[in-house]
Amino acid sequence: MPPYVWVLCIAGGVLLLTAVIYLYMIKPASVKGVNMAKYGKKFAHRGLWDADSPENSLAAFKKAVDAGYGIEFDIHKTSDGHVVVFHDDTLTRMCGVEGKIEQKTLAELRELRLKGTDQQIPTLQEMLALVDGRVPLLVELKGEDVSTALCPVANEILSAYKGDYMVESFNPLLVRWYKKHRPDVVRGQLFCNLNGGKGYKKAVYYLITALLTNVLARPHFLARGQDSARNPSFLIGKHLFRAPSYVWTVRAQDQIPSPESGEGIIFEGFIPKD
Repeated sequence: MPPYVWVLCIAGGVLLLTAVIYLYMIKPASVKGVNMAKYGKKFAHRGLWDADSPENSLAAFKKAVDAGYGIEFDIHKTSDGHVVVFHDDTLTRMCGVEGKIEQKTLAELRELRLKGTDQQIPTLQEMLALVDGRVPLLVELKGEDVSTALCPVANEILSAYKGDYMVESFNPLLVRWYKKHRPDVVRGQLFCNLNGGKGYKKAVYYLITALLTNVLARPHFLARGQDSARNPSFLIGKHLFRAPSYVWTVRAQDQIPSPESGEGIIFEGFIPKD
């Protein structure tokens, strides 16, 4: 056999092995036997918020419940072990003060107000009590480091909740915690075209963007940024592995994916038409 044939065979074998490893790494969990329909297709991003009812406030959540929309919201753990509903890593934008949620006690956070309104940063328990199972929930677990300390505390609270909820995170380690400790809870991987960072952080961003961290978390669904519709790993996950998906953040009617796509939406700033 000519040498070039051997070279072609070896190259073909390497390519095939690489493809198999790649597919194994990006493969999501099967949703066979999971009733995804009960969670719906429309989630109000941080509640149905406006100038008088700031994002992630009880007022915004009440409006979403009254309108019948599912709610996407974010949670952090305070320095004294409470779980509160808040999006940003810092308090600057929403409360006008310096510091991070993780550096503050619940009592300190109670002194703050959201965007100059009378609304406080709610606890997870307060949010769940208000919703009381009337609409499905999409809980984003916040955390940029390797700590998974938020997960067991949040899980203890959510385990007592009688309504329908799913969890998601950009951090695959938080999603992995649910895979390991609460495999019965539907979990999702958030992703978009993550850029920036240096060194290991840049590498981590790449792995998340390419969904190569699915090997750790095996998410049931994928939640993509609008810039990621043509992400190859997403397309393979959606069409080959039949992973359910949601798109965020949808801010206008013409940004809603076609019904044929089967994608759900996480929306803000408008009311979607049926």
